[in-house]
Amino acid sequence: MPIARWSCLAFLVGIGLHSFWLLPTGPLYSSVTVIILILLLILPERRIRILALIILSIGIGWVRFEFALPSLSPALRPLDPKAFAYKRGAPQDMFAGQRAMLTERILKIFPGDPGQLLAGMLYGERGLSNQSKQAFRQAGLTHLVAVSGSNVSIIVSAVTAVLGWFGWSRRRSFGWLSAVIITFVLFVTPQAPVVRAAIMGWLVAFAPIVGRLPRASHLLIVSAALFTLWQPSSLLFDPSFALSFLATLGLMTFGAKLSSALEGKMPEAIREALCSTVGATLLTTPYAMWAFGQASAVGLIANMFAVPLVPWIMGLGALAMVVPIDPLIMSASGFLQAALLVADIATKLPGYWGKLEVSASFLIFSYVSLAIYWWYLKQKQAYPQKSVRRAHVVRQKRHTK
Repeated sequence: MPIARWSCLAFLVGIGLHSFWLLPTGPLYSSVTVIILILLLILPERRIRILALIILSIGIGWVRFEFALPSLSPALRPLDPKAFAYKRGAPQDMFAGQRAMLTERILKIFPGDPGQLLAGMLYGERGLSNQSKQAFRQAGLTHLVAVSGSNVSIIVSAVTAVLGWFGWSRRRSFGWLSAVIITFVLFVTPQAPVVRAAIMGWLVAFAPIVGRLPRASHLLIVSAALFTLWQPSSLLFDPSFALSFLATLGLMTFGAKLSSALEGKMPEAIREALCSTVGATLLTTPYAMWAFGQASAVGLIANMFAVPLVPWIMGLGALAMVVPIDPLIMSASGFLQAALLVADIATKLPGYWGKLEVSASFLIFSYVSLAIYWWYLKQKQAYPQKSVRRAHVVRQKRHTK
């Protein structure tokens, strides 16, 4: 594992440890520890330097949370969903007026819930009617009406495709892509899912410039470390942060594993929708049960039909706002109505449980079990490869004899 990945993990461990110890320990004590560890880095032995770097990263995470303590709510409690640190309600910032004007324009073109759904998908507006909100909640589709990593992924893909038409150099295209990403994050407000996806998308575009091959797991850890460097309380006290990273981790692990197993056995579009839904749902459900007291099995079906509609809704909806002609408006409206219909039908199916009471012990047990099962799958996959290598070594020895 690269040193940078170890350092980022250790930094997160430091923040996590201090998140359980919400009493100040004194910056002076932490600073002295950091200075001692920096001196250890000077030692020539490589293993000692690596160990010192890991301990140093833990210390830096501890110090970062220490300096954040005065600004945090005194009501915070670890492993208590009633003591989250995230802010509820509509965000207020320098772009609030622009978002309100944009919402007004959208509602003129797409009145009612279709327009509110488009605004929610584009920049996280929360104006759906109570009936539609409840329908999306029961269908497990609330992530569609909030700004998430998928928004950034779609924007990065679209901007990259557009920039490719100009034939610009990689560095010039990267500069424009960076400007678009930063502008979008500021416009929708820097929420955890958006910032996580923005950092990962930016690093993916930056890697080829410095001659590196990006690995999704490394980028996820780095983006987590960078976000918690800015908002250290998010690691344990922000559900949007947790759900965003758990969903992405589910896509990279169980989703990718299932996709590989089903390759060639069904149409690619259906396979991608199924595997991404299963992977994300598997890792987010225990947390949602604990944090919000709800679970939706019907969401597995609803997401398979609703998620593929999102790029079409965002693309056609954005075009209809710029060029409000009937063909674009009718097409976008059709996809919006389809998404609302999926949520409405899902509410009539069994498989939604609300007001659940789930303990932190169940939460920890669920993720430990998932981690053990993932380790088992990895070992099972590696065993045939080890057997092939072992047989190859035996054949080589016999040949030499």
